[in-house]
Amino acid sequence: RFALGLGEAANWPGATKAVSEWFPRRESGWAVALFDSGSSIGAALAPFIVLGLYQSFGSWRPAVVITGPLGFLWLLLFLWLYRSPEDHPRLSPEERADILANRGDRTPGSGSSRQLPYRVLLRLPQTWGYVISKSFTDPVWFFITDWFAVYLVSRGIKMEESLAGFWVPFLAADLGNFFGGGVSSWLIKRGWPVLKARKAVIVFGGLGMTLLIPTIFTSNLFALAGLFAISTFAYASFSTMALVLPSDLYKSESVA
Repeated sequence: RFALGLGEAANWPGATKAVSEWFPRRESGWAVALFDSGSSIGAALAPFIVLGLYQSFGSWRPAVVITGPLGFLWLLLFLWLYRSPEDHPRLSPEERADILANRGDRTPGSGSSRQLPYRVLLRLPQTWGYVISKSFTDPVWFFITDWFAVYLVSRGIKMEESLAGFWVPFLAADLGNFFGGGVSSWLIKRGWPVLKARKAVIVFGGLGMTLLIPTIFTSNLFALAGLFAISTFAYASFSTMALVLPSDLYKSESVA
């Protein structure tokens, strides 16, 4: 688990960095929703894939051996294809100029484009606000992705019987990503300040996650799936905003 976290830790900051380089603020919410939804889709498909591999091979090891290398294949594709707008060979001069002119961190008076050192970042109140908010909300998602199946079994629901309900919270999270990104982008286009639009979605997400509390009072699969679905929808809306905030708060050179 430590090695998994070590390798996975750069994924979301790196994706946020790409968004900050390629997308204006009015579209960055949609871009974050797109890449963040991948984790929800993967979590929804994983039980079917892993259980199928286990039943085919009679062991859990092939599930790790077969799914593990997929990350390395994606890494090779990323290293081969990804370039910043300044260096991408497939951009026309007009496209490059448009992207750089509308990028969120290229506002008038933005000052130097140097990367901020850690000692400066750690003195900024927005840095600590971001760290604290993620510390309180990320456990919601990791509890569900890592322990939802175990939780259902502990409530007397067999894994084979719960597959139909297992994917519902992750499908809801996928929809929540696009809801959060879409609503914030819509509000910005209607003239809302960027951070105010982000905060409106964040408040909705925070309130929605409290619907995990009633799950302690029921063992009904459909009720559990519904309550978890509303909570993961709200969390994913919040998460989309949390992931796009660094590109709003800091210049691209200081993101990731």
